[in-house]
Amino acid sequence: MRAKPKIIIVGAGITGMMAAVCLADKGADVSLVVSCDLQAAGVPPDDHGINAALNIKNGDSPEMHFRDTIIYGEGLAGHSLVDHMCRVAPHIIHYLERVGVVFLKTPENALEINAPYRGTVARQFDGEVPVGLQALKCLKQQIRKKELLETVRIYNRWEFLSLILDHAGLCSGITIQNARTMEIAALKADAVIMADGDMTGLYGSYSLRGPDNHGYAMAQLYRQGAYLANCEFVGFYPYAFKTADKSIAVPSKILEAGCEVWASCEGEPCFFLDEAGAGLRAAKGSNQDVCGIPSDVRVVRLMGEMLRKYSGTQYQTPEFFLKIQQPQPHDVYRRWADLVRQHRGADAVSEPLQIAPAVQTTLGGLWTGPDHMTNIPGLFAAGDCEYHYHGAAVLPGNGLLRELAAGVIVSDHVHGFISGAERTGAAAGDEIFSRAVKQQQERLSDACELNGPEGVYGLYEEFYETMMSGLGFVRDNDGIAHTLKKIDEFKERLQRVSLNDRTMFFNQEIFFFRHFEGMLDLAFVVAKSALCRNETRGFHYKTEFAERDDENYLKTTKVKKGSDGPVLTYEDIESALSPEPLALSRGWVAQG
Repeated sequence: MRAKPKIIIVGAGITGMMAAVCLADKGADVSLVVSCDLQAAGVPPDDHGINAALNIKNGDSPEMHFRDTIIYGEGLAGHSLVDHMCRVAPHIIHYLERVGVVFLKTPENALEINAPYRGTVARQFDGEVPVGLQALKCLKQQIRKKELLETVRIYNRWEFLSLILDHAGLCSGITIQNARTMEIAALKADAVIMADGDMTGLYGSYSLRGPDNHGYAMAQLYRQGAYLANCEFVGFYPYAFKTADKSIAVPSKILEAGCEVWASCEGEPCFFLDEAGAGLRAAKGSNQDVCGIPSDVRVVRLMGEMLRKYSGTQYQTPEFFLKIQQPQPHDVYRRWADLVRQHRGADAVSEPLQIAPAVQTTLGGLWTGPDHMTNIPGLFAAGDCEYHYHGAAVLPGNGLLRELAAGVIVSDHVHGFISGAERTGAAAGDEIFSRAVKQQQERLSDACELNGPEGVYGLYEEFYETMMSGLGFVRDNDGIAHTLKKIDEFKERLQRVSLNDRTMFFNQEIFFFRHFEGMLDLAFVVAKSALCRNETRGFHYKTEFAERDDENYLKTTKVKKGSDGPVLTYEDIESALSPEPLALSRGWVAQG
């Protein structure tokens, strides 16, 4: 009797858990590697609900959902996978109901379908409790059930170290390290799925998750030959304020209920967000057609334009403020008020809050084909760590859908791969696994011997300030070129740090050193990719090239590691939608 196929999933967010549940149901033996504890794993999207084209009687369809997603994603998303996402969305709604997610219902006990913003199609399904939180809880319950049935094994507090390749270059497993005991081990597999998040940690406390999403796994796979794609695109959320370790976002439920946002320069308010949160108007009240561009992108670009216009002149540097217009007696408002009071010592309801754009997500990541497999056979990627759904979450209500759909779709492709291919992990000899473990033990010993004049945490703070300055929400080629030079300096200085903790038990400093080393590799790819894309598209806003250039850059940036650094090529997007409808999203520039 043929043994069960062995699948390793790195990351226990919504995508990783969804893939684990699907593959366990298909008869695979799944190992789920979690860097923390499963109970604490996963961060649901900020979207209150989830999209699906179930409103067929009122003219909606998966085709319309697909078109809207591509337009909001500035045309760069992989069309076949986004189309698959939109078609599987109705089935995901029914699955979530079965596992316990409670959606809002009409008086007739039918699912209530909402339009998240004025002028958009009604296709979003909401709950009294955010659907993302409910989905996360229900998926954890499903994983625990699979664990009891011994179809899923959970590796709590183990971190990914490296991929193990056999002599033919096929994925055969991974090495991992226990965060408590520092033990290094190897796991065999017939296929590996990376689902461990993005690389927002490059921006430190200017990101909504701080250094947690460090992207180390992505960087290590890049060193081992995996391609990266579209890393220059970094998504900024305009309504946030910075604390010592991360930025905190204003909840979408507060924004939707009514907020006023303005910029103060020359002592006067310059622009406002309108009452519905759907568009911008000038202080004098003039309206402008901003059809097709998501409000986050519009506001971030306008903030950047004002900073570029007034900084360094006789006027003061613009500052941005948000004020709640109609406070509601709701738990969200109470929790938000407590949070602002804790960090700012201010009343979030009666006083304006100073805000600034913060990094919400990185839209690039590991390159994959339409089957979610990377250029390394047997290595798959899904969720925030890969690029293929580029911008798909920008459409309101798509954030949670993208994560769930990626888990479903990748599980289908992995199952097809292991059904039709020779087993790699089971066939590989023990020698390659023991050698991989020895290499990681040597790297650990080398890190413990570092004894230079600098500290790794101080170096990291300097690094992310440099990233925000040169590769923030406003970019120009001179600033990006300067950032590239600084990243090279940081790489040299990192080899001259000293690690204060050299113990072999729960040594977080060694893990952070490793993560920072990976961040520097990724930062260089981000900077090089941004330098070469001379246009403005989505969240990539370059001042010298403020127009989108579909002729030259309606393409995917593909990056492989060369002997002298990143090697960039461009590949055409598999396009089912012609570029012409994408012109809807070009009218963002403020008038007057």
